[in-house]
Amino acid sequence: MEILRGQDRVSVKPRKFIFINLKYSEYQRKPIDAWRELRTGEITINETKIIISFKKGVDLANPKDWIAIDVNESNITAVSSNPHILRIDHNLRTIHTTYFSIRRSIQKPAKPNTAKRLLEKYSSRGKRRAKELCRKISREIVDFTKQHSFGILMEDLNSIRNHIKYGGQTNRRLHS
Repeated sequence: MEILRGQDRVSVKPRKFIFINLKYSEYQRKPIDAWRELRTGEITINETKIIISFKKGVDLANPKDWIAIDVNESNITAVSSNPHILRIDHNLRTIHTTYFSIRRSIQKPAKPNTAKRLLEKYSSRGKRRAKELCRKISREIVDFTKQHSFGILMEDLNSIRNHIKYGGQTNRRLHS
């Protein structure tokens, strides 16, 4: 196995650098050559490894068509002009409502230390479930748009909270 050598520069402070000699085999040469075209992200160094993340630019200039995505409380609907329709039903509202009611019931007992521990437990559990569901939904949308070479258009949700004034329960539901 031939060991190839390279040297990378890592900035430590403004205008202060350290140079690291890299050792890699012929097998690792192809990804390393591909790295030259990518932008370097965060570099993490510990005693045994160097972990380098990279950023790759994506050409968004020429999609075949566009797909508009509408986010609703119980589903996500995506429609193109072809017409391609993608509808994803989800239970995100159920997750939010369930964990809200669990947290509400935990706040009533007289033992504050136990209540605090349980609130942290169920709060983080609800956030993890919601985050995982959102990740799966977004992955499904991206796979669909890649398959059909679509660009994505989203509704503008900036300052939506300023326009929602329906009362406590409805506001909480719509904000989540």
